[in-house]
Amino acid sequence: MAPSRTIRTRYLMAGITICVASLLLVSLVSYVVSSRITAELSDTRIGELALFKAREFDTWFAIKEMILSGMAQDIEAAGDFSDHHMRVLTTNKMRLYAKEVQDFYVGYADRAGHVISGVGWVPPPDYDQRVRPWFIKAAATDAVVFTEPYIDAMTGKLIITVARALRRDGEVLAVLATDIFIGDIIRLVTSLRISASSYAMLLDEEGRIIAHPDPAFQPAPTGLKGPEAVPWPGLRTLVDTLHKGRFDKRIELVGPTGAKEYYMFRQMEKNRWFFGIAISRAQYTEPLRTLLFGFIAAFILSTVAGVVVMLRLVDTIVGPIKKLTGTVESFADSDFTARADIGGEDEIGRLARSFNEMAATIALHSETLEEKVRERTRELEAKNTLIMDSIRYARRLQTAILPDLHRHAGLGAQGCFAIWRPRDTVGGDIYWCRSEGLRSLLVVADCTGHGVSGALMTMTINSILDATLRETGFASPAAVMELLHRRLQENLGQERLQPQIDDGADVAMVMIDRDSRQAIFCGAHLPIFIAGAGGASELHGDRHSIGYSRRRGLVSFTDIPIPWEEGLRIYITSDGLLDQHRHTHGAGMGRHGFLQLLRTTADLPLPEQGRWIQAEIDQRLAEVVQRDDICVLGFELRGNDEPALPRPS
Repeated sequence: MAPSRTIRTRYLMAGITICVASLLLVSLVSYVVSSRITAELSDTRIGELALFKAREFDTWFAIKEMILSGMAQDIEAAGDFSDHHMRVLTTNKMRLYAKEVQDFYVGYADRAGHVISGVGWVPPPDYDQRVRPWFIKAAATDAVVFTEPYIDAMTGKLIITVARALRRDGEVLAVLATDIFIGDIIRLVTSLRISASSYAMLLDEEGRIIAHPDPAFQPAPTGLKGPEAVPWPGLRTLVDTLHKGRFDKRIELVGPTGAKEYYMFRQMEKNRWFFGIAISRAQYTEPLRTLLFGFIAAFILSTVAGVVVMLRLVDTIVGPIKKLTGTVESFADSDFTARADIGGEDEIGRLARSFNEMAATIALHSETLEEKVRERTRELEAKNTLIMDSIRYARRLQTAILPDLHRHAGLGAQGCFAIWRPRDTVGGDIYWCRSEGLRSLLVVADCTGHGVSGALMTMTINSILDATLRETGFASPAAVMELLHRRLQENLGQERLQPQIDDGADVAMVMIDRDSRQAIFCGAHLPIFIAGAGGASELHGDRHSIGYSRRRGLVSFTDIPIPWEEGLRIYITSDGLLDQHRHTHGAGMGRHGFLQLLRTTADLPLPEQGRWIQAEIDQRLAEVVQRDDICVLGFELRGNDEPALPRPS
């Protein structure tokens, strides 16, 4: 026998393979976990540094805000707004806060150029502080404000101003302000580095660069540079990501130099600026490369040790196995009737006898199980065919009772649409209409349950409606609703002391009299939607449904007149469309969403609007299953001398 096919060689190769595979798997998993931990630690370190610096800047701005706010409160409390008092106050404050601010100054609201400066600055003749950004923004609020960067009239440099209005009896008399030079901010930001290939940057809320180590990115004398003015295509992507609020995780982009860089940003609270730290990908992944080399070395050493151990182990166990190996090879080369002929009471002998018993059992079960499975499958297929045939026929019956609205309600081919989409083959939603001359009654009912149970409820309500209308006539939908409620409870035995069925339906009815131009609505826990010249709105009826054993006794419903408006559109929908999700974890359209859909499609003819709603339903069912039966009616109020075609009862 060739050495490569001996038991010893196979066991040795299997052992080595298992050893190597296990070590490789453990090493890979350990490396992946360790690399993630290392990356998370790096992200945490960089993120914490960015957060610390962002809070440091916030504190810097907060100090400016606190100083200015305290000065403003002292001035308003003293009530002295004179030039002399302001000049003394700003001069003294400059001595006290010379390290924190460049100047305190007060711009009065009484005339142009009326400004008091703590450093003695005198505005030019054409200077009007009342049109400056800091004055306008501060005068509009009682709080301390931070302006957008602009050119300083005194120094000609780019600054932002911290300002607060001074008021007396609610009137703005002046604005107290101090400046922050953008150049100071740039020096603070660009001095920060966490490694040789890292740098810090600062963006304002709109994504314009305030501070960056590259002079080409720094603000121009005329203002800040937006993404379109910076030679870095990735800046637009970075700004879009920050505006989406995704600055709490590492952002990977191609940097200004063309190499990949990682960015971590945090947003300041005071002025909503973004402070970020960038580090090159090579620098970021250096710890991961070191970690990888360490795992490779550990894997090689572990593999060598494992091979040595496996050599000694195989030599001690290979002898007793050789005999059983020959038996197993013979069984593997023949059919399932082969058996092992090995005696003895040791583990190998017991294993051989157990194998023989198992093989016999498998053969017996294999012969009988296949026939049983085929027989059972035929029975299930036959039963399933009968059930589906019955349900499909039930759908034909349920579809047959649905009326043709424009023929049997006198609405015209362009004056209505109807959507009926049960969740299953049959469903618990139904629409119904009957007419007499120029009067029509249209009904939508959302019954308890789905599928066959819901379909049985719709057939029951359809039958009761036919009989009820013959008793009440078309004068009052509320009378039809009340009688429908009583008849449904009688049919379901819900008036008994211990009823077995606690089902019912949500119903909406609209009676149209085209001769007298009247429309009346009655709702049982199901509203209607109206769209006309005044927009789209929802009209609620009574809050209780029909049926249900818990609602015994006299139940009344209300007729609600609908002001006649030529071309007014009325929509009745069950809650199936309103509750249907578009995504697995999303929310349904809801009533506000349906009203918005009606407003969006208000200019379309009703049949086209119906197709639009059908398309909306198809889109919502593209990724998720249908949750409930869907039924939607839409029709217009039009004066029409042509009577509707009565539907046979």
